Amino acid sequence: MASRQLELHALLVNAMLLYDPLGEEHVYFQAPEKGMKYPAIKYSKSEKRNKSANNGVYNQQQYYDIIVIEHDPDKPLSDIISKFPGIRWNAGYIMDNLYHEKYTIYF
Repeated sequence: MASRQLELHALLVNAMLLYDPLGEEHVYFQAPEKGMKYPAIKYSKSEKRNKSANNGVYNQQQYYDIIVIEHDPDKPLSDIISKFPGIRWNAGYIMDNLYHEKYTIYF
């Protein structure tokens, strides 16, 4: 993992511990299709944005998609995640009786 990705991972693990200090850390980078435990945070690289000048790229921004998956919408882990600086909410949906909140963050 790249150093910025490790920093994001640590930030997400800390959010999970704020949510449930005695719980397990279910933070997954490009999570497997099976075997996830909930509540969980799943994140992956999404897009890169380049800033160019003089025929070259002088800055590249990496964005990540973060999906918060929970059983209980009344004790939302997503409230913690939604307060991260630079985060943008994209969608909320229910799948397999689990609540999903999708965010994008530049990190």
